[in-house]
Amino acid sequence: EPGQNNHHVLPGDVHALQFAVAVFDYAFTNILDHVLDLEAFMAEVLRVLGPNGLLIAELPNVQIGTYEVNDLTDGRVQAFVGQRMRLVSEAPIANLTNYTDWSGVQAIYARR
Repeated sequence: EPGQNNHHVLPGDVHALQFAVAVFDYAFTNILDHVLDLEAFMAEVLRVLGPNGLLIAELPNVQIGTYEVNDLTDGRVQAFVGQRMRLVSEAPIANLTNYTDWSGVQAIYARR
């Protein structure tokens, strides 16, 4: 959870990451349902990942709502990411948060 007391979360904009080119082997996201501009987000992920970089994405089964701008239940976001990166693995996940009805998949994508 973001906040001043969480030293593991950096404030910033996912559309303009504050890191240099190709500095990470792994990127993690659990916010694809909140990303306003998926094209800009993916460009930034690909920019900061190294040549063999992996994107680990938690994709909850959520639809557009009060805080969500992307529907993750119809597969369009997953297809969008899959056009830019190669799906390596996918596994179901459930109840990893305080939400009792939370479920989805964890997908790992590799650079093409």
